[in-house]
Amino acid sequence: MKENILEKTKIILKNMNKDHISESSAQCAYYVILSFIPFLILLLTLIQYTNIDSEELVNVLSRVIPEDMNGFVIGIVREVYSKSIGTISISIVFTIISAGKGLFALTKELHTIYNISNQKQKSWIYLKIASIVETIIFILLIVFGMILLVFGKTIVSTSKEHFGWFENYTIISAIVYRILFFISVFIIFLFIYKFMSRHKLKLKSQAKGAMFSSLLLNIVSFIFSRYLSIFRGFSSTYGSLTALMLIMMWIYTCFYIVFLGAEINKISK
Repeated sequence: MKENILEKTKIILKNMNKDHISESSAQCAYYVILSFIPFLILLLTLIQYTNIDSEELVNVLSRVIPEDMNGFVIGIVREVYSKSIGTISISIVFTIISAGKGLFALTKELHTIYNISNQKQKSWIYLKIASIVETIIFILLIVFGMILLVFGKTIVSTSKEHFGWFENYTIISAIVYRILFFISVFIIFLFIYKFMSRHKLKLKSQAKGAMFSSLLLNIVSFIFSRYLSIFRGFSSTYGSLTALMLIMMWIYTCFYIVFLGAEINKISK
């Protein structure tokens, strides 16, 4: 059993180098960073159509993003909520096009990982259009995840009001949040592995990679936030560019985890 795990780990590490997942993660992150601000504005615009108010959203985001990024992101949240929907419609087009390029790069790397030959791939135009459509679906999935996180917070708060034994509110709230965050990310990863590879893959066959990536993202998120709250070297080194550097690192790490999960799915066939 132990030898089997070690052997699979060696194969995964070899495939990671062969498939150039580090370079592909950087490419995907670049296009997503270009669209980050309009993407965030579009996302917040859609969330305004739900029952989530700005303070609830700020509370959820403060749990997800590192502390040093709070002021940057929360400032955008409050500004978007204070403006009318019509004034930010231009961000929709820019976001879909720019983020679509990032997802297009993601699809190409999934083709490489899953060894999908050029003969089996669709035309360039088809892939571009599909990437834009998937960008829209991806945004809607994130909105769903935000709603799920706020819903979980509401459940815990209601339970606290009605049950006197609910003493460890902070601990239970953190546990519920982590579970719901895991579920939300797991659904998004399943969507990526199943549909964005443009290949006939069974949903069940993609569950291992999705579960591993979801768990790893939870762990990395926790370590990332804890590290940045303890060590303040980032702020002193990058100054006003701290938020941008953190966003770049965070998005790159997310894509790296996505591709790592795909490598696990590949070897688990």
